[in-house]
Parts: sequence; C-alpha cells; structure tokens
Amino acid sequence: VQNSTRLLSQEKGTIRKSWECKSSVALVYPNRYYLGMSNLGFQSIYQLLNSLPDIVCERTFLPEYDEQQELIRSQTPLFSFESFHPLRNFDIIAFSLSIENDYPAILTILKLAAIPFSSAERGSKYPLIIAGGVCAFFNPEPLSEFIDLFIIGEAEEVLPKLMENYHHHQGTSTSRDSLLTHLSRGEGIYVPRMYEVTYNPSGTIKTFKPKDKAPPIIQRKHTRQLDGFPTCSVITTPQTEFSNMFLMEITRGCAHRCNFCAMGCVYTPYRGRSLEQLKETATKGLSQHQKIGLIGATLSDYPHIRSLCKFILENGGKFSATSMRIDLLDEELIKLMKQNGLQTITLAPETGSERLRNVIGKKLSDKQIFTTVELIAQHHF
Repeated sequence: VQNSTRLLSQEKGTIRKSWECKSSVALVYPNRYYLGMSNLGFQSIYQLLNSLPDIVCERTFLPEYDEQQELIRSQTPLFSFESFHPLRNFDIIAFSLSIENDYPAILTILKLAAIPFSSAERGSKYPLIIAGGVCAFFNPEPLSEFIDLFIIGEAEEVLPKLMENYHHHQGTSTSRDSLLTHLSRGEGIYVPRMYEVTYNPSGTIKTFKPKDKAPPIIQRKHTRQLDGFPTCSVITTPQTEFSNMFLMEITRGCAHRCNFCAMGCVYTPYRGRSLEQLKETATKGLSQHQKIGLIGATLSDYPHIRSLCKFILENGGKFSATSMRIDLLDEELIKLMKQNGLQTITLAPETGSERLRNVIGKKLSDKQIFTTVELIAQHHF
C-alpha cells in the first residue's frame, strides 16, 4: 500500500471515479508498473473505459517479488492501484496482453487475487476474466482455459458495446454461462467455452466448431476513423521509460507486409490520423513536456510527417520517432531530425542479402540502403 501510494503521488492525470451504480473493471498489465505505464495502449484503454459513464476502471500490475511475498505472508489479496479494492471484488478483470512472455504472470496475478486459474472452476461469485491486446489478435488459444472472453480486434470498436451489454445484464439473475452466451454474440468477441476445439498430434488446431449458435467466424474489428479516438499519454509519471516525453499515436498498422512481422497483419489496414488532430494533440503534449514521442510502425509513410515535425519544432518542442523506412528517408526529413538535435539514426535492413530481403518481404535494394547511409553521413550523424 505504501509503495502504491508513493507511485500514485508522482502521477499526473490519474482518473478517480465513484463506484456508485457502476460496473467496475480492474485493468491489469501482467508486468511491473514501470513497463505497464510505459505502454501507450494500456493507457489508452484506461482512458477509454473511464470515459464510459457506467464504468469505473482502476489499474493493477504484477507486484515486485518482495511485494508478492508480503501479500502471501499477510494473506492479503491483490488489490487495485487507485482505491486498494481487492481484485476479486471487481465485476471484470481485464488483462492487456502485449507479449507472450507475460502469460505466466497472468496466473501469478490470479493466484495473488485468490481467483481460480481455470475458467471452468469460476462461478458467478468471481469476476469475469477478459483479455485483449495484440496477443489476443493473432492467437488467443494458449490462454483459452484461463480467460472467459477475448476481445479480437481494436478496443475502440469493441469495448464500449461489450461494456454496455455487460452493464445491462449485470443486475439480472442470469447465470455466468448465460451471460457469456449473450456476450459471445457481439462482434469481435471470442468466448472459448462456446467452441469445441480439437487438436492434431502436432498440437495444431484440427477443428474449431461453434456451440449454441455462437458465430462460426469471429471477425477482427478495426477502428475506421482514428480521429474519433485520440491515442496519447493519459498519465505522466517519472516512473516510466518515457518519463521525459508525451507519447502520441500517429499511424496504426503498416503499409508494408513484411513476412516476419505481425504488425502489418494484425493491425491492417494501414491508417493515419489527420494533421489537424495531431497538431491539437501535440499542443496539449507540449504544455506538459518539451519532447513529443511519435508512435507508428513506419512514420516516414505518413504523408504529413514533415509538417508535423516542423510544427513541433516551431512551437519550441522536440520529437522522438519510433521507426523510419530506409527508402523513405529524404534530405528534408533528415534535416528536420538534425534540427531536432538527434545525433544517431538506426537503420534496419534486416539482412545483408538483397535476395533474402525480397524473400522476407522487406523489398529494399542495396542501392537504396547505401544512398540513405551516404545522405545521413553527409549530415554528420
């Protein structure tokens, strides 16, 4: 409790809502606070849920090892960050899944919260366990025994309707199975118990059959108009990897379908935000930090990236860019990066063989790479 209070005292932007007449959601990042609060997707879901009038959302993270031992020693169930409510007292526990390495931590968190691992063992007295995020997009099946409901797709399109349906049925006397059956009919929802799955000897899926009128194919939902959902830092704190900057999403998805990368598949189609909205968000960010972190798979694909960078510099700010394509770096963009004060540029050709780059879908010629390297060297990076 003391550690949580200390971390909360360093935050700006923490959302606190009354629990009265609301459905309660514990949004869980299955890793340490430092990593969870460095994750822009986690912060955006926190804001989205709390923007819904009938929902109160609080956060939980994987405690540090010594804190886990203290919870076990004192027989204290794991609690939420904002109000210290035990997780098992929430209506819904929602896991945000970014990487497969966090999967074991899900079970640790359920154990610390005194909640059974298996979905089949949890009756109506336990919270509904749901999960979303990029890992749920491309393969939810490894967690199907532990999660009651997966969100398949981008949360902006799925979560509001799901929460509305849940809140509407919360006061009824329907069983957990009946509730999940009802929720499974929503778009972008996968309820594992509504399907019969068989496996080949190799462990791959052999058959996938719906039960009780569940949809035979679960359609992945994507947000068509990103401008309706500004995605940027909600809470700022020195206890993150990006403590010195304000993060904002510029694009979603990737226009290049490299065979080794999930980004171009799970977040398809490639979309960008309007320059007007990004300038508005950047202005908000510059009121909090001098530096803006621009988030996107290939920022140099965004047609207005130069105008946005100029806007930030002209307003006394600096920018940090996540990724630039080698073949789309031109002299104007490199000069802007130099003016911004950057000293190094990292290029990702993936392999030294042009033939192998074509095989894996990263269609960059040796000439393009050397031309870009020479241009960067001319500007003394």
